[in-house]
Amino acid sequence: MRANPDQRLLIAGAGLVGPLLAILLARKGWKVELFDRRQDPRLTRATEGRSVNLALAERGIHALMHSGLMDTIRKLIIPVRGRMIHRPGLPESFQPYSQKESEHIWSISRADLNRELIRAAEATKGVRFHFRHSCLSADPGKHLLRVKDEVSGQISEQPYDALFVADGSSSHVRDSLTAEYGNFVRTEPLQHSYRELRMPSLRDGSGFAMRGDSLHIWPGDDFMMIGLPNPDHSFTMTLFLPDHGKVSFASLKQNAELSHLFQTWFPGVQDDIPDYQEQFFTNPPGQLGTVYCQRWAFPDIVLTGDAAHAMVPFHGQGMNCGFEDCAVMSELMDQGDNFSDIFQNFEKRRREDCHAIATMALENYVEMRSLVKDTQYLLRKEISFILEQNFPRYFIPRYSMVMFHRIPYQEAFQRGQKQEEILDLCCRGIHSATELDLERAEQLLRQLPAINPASVAV
Repeated sequence: MRANPDQRLLIAGAGLVGPLLAILLARKGWKVELFDRRQDPRLTRATEGRSVNLALAERGIHALMHSGLMDTIRKLIIPVRGRMIHRPGLPESFQPYSQKESEHIWSISRADLNRELIRAAEATKGVRFHFRHSCLSADPGKHLLRVKDEVSGQISEQPYDALFVADGSSSHVRDSLTAEYGNFVRTEPLQHSYRELRMPSLRDGSGFAMRGDSLHIWPGDDFMMIGLPNPDHSFTMTLFLPDHGKVSFASLKQNAELSHLFQTWFPGVQDDIPDYQEQFFTNPPGQLGTVYCQRWAFPDIVLTGDAAHAMVPFHGQGMNCGFEDCAVMSELMDQGDNFSDIFQNFEKRRREDCHAIATMALENYVEMRSLVKDTQYLLRKEISFILEQNFPRYFIPRYSMVMFHRIPYQEAFQRGQKQEEILDLCCRGIHSATELDLERAEQLLRQLPAINPASVAV
């Protein structure tokens, strides 16, 4: 679709997806304006306890490279090569994400990334930001976005030719559309929440208090704590607990109760976070849940990012999935003739994929908090690496398909289910990877279609 400089494209939200989408659209010649309720994050520090580290992986990297921003972002990221598992009374154990040196994820601060995307977008000709402007609702019949100036309190109606809704999981614009189109939104709270802590660098400033190239996990049965490294040698620690129950946020009301939890399940951590109790009771809690939208495309309006498909963070794909939205939208804008058709095609291309990754993210919570300490899980993981090494056209671990390739999420989910069945057969009756019958494994795997090499990152 050829850009028309007389048309006005609006984006609701200037989080992660909005600025990247603005860059891609503006570089095609469109004029783009973004409205966001927050103060310009370049002028403020991240809210204490809500820095929220993210895991940048192949899909997000591809979109950033497509936008020409990856070289700028590299200064903000730190490699994470696997999981370091901490269990009381046992030695630490490292579980690599992949057997390939090039396959790892990158830890990055949400706040730092957001600021860098906004800088890059503002430097792009045709992009304009309106901070402290809340997006209230959309009127698709009149092509108007209702916006409130949070400083003056004035409400205005902003005309648009196309509206991209990227204002997050609690999108007011999305929810306003249900009045005209019926309820197409389903929200499923997890009944688990999180709270963040910060583990500083070593006191002499010489480095990390723990291994710096790992996602650290302290698994419980239905809870866990994780730690992701930062470039300044600190760790962002995140405690995930049920909202209610014997071990839950509801049960932690006093310092003594929190101290008992740490001494029992996270021994030693409190020594590296001397003020962990103060942080815990001061930092705000974060809610977890999944948003499913049965409809994304409306007349000249489209939902993107968390407004369309918010998910729990346990597969590290929320940001990557949103960035992949941007790359797909950019591609479709080059192919389509009008906004309505482009947005319909975007929904068809992305919706089922995003439902699939939402399911996998929920499943990965169980893996992280429980399965990582199971011997049968570890055997299956070892055998999965052997199968990938020997039959790469027929077997890639599901985690790798999601994190290190751009294989469509739905394909990764469905193929992953079939691979699990094959792993069941390969692991039956054996106790060591040395007992694996490779010939039989090959026979089973060749019953699957070969993986499309075009979707495999090299």
